[in-house]
Amino acid sequence: MEFGVGLLGQGWTVEEVIDRLLSSDTPANPNFHRKASNYAAKIAAETVLAEWPSEPDLSTEGIVTRCANCARPVRVSEAAMVREAFLDEYAHLLSDAA
Repeated sequence: MEFGVGLLGQGWTVEEVIDRLLSSDTPANPNFHRKASNYAAKIAAETVLAEWPSEPDLSTEGIVTRCANCARPVRVSEAAMVREAFLDEYAHLLSDAA
């Protein structure tokens, strides 16, 4: 059983989740700051720490889009915390690539 079909219902797509998240003004979860570094690590693993490194898109839309297929997607209101956690931990990798 696929994650999206089993948990979210038949016909679920990542594109629909992205559209819903980008148009939502849901406030940040009060405890999200505890998880922001986990999402930052996911972004780093898929970009700057990947076998073929690439530049991460740290815009709000880029963060929301990259994390849309997670079990608990990042809300627009939480993207700044993920960006800050990424820059705190992985900024040295960005300057090395430049």
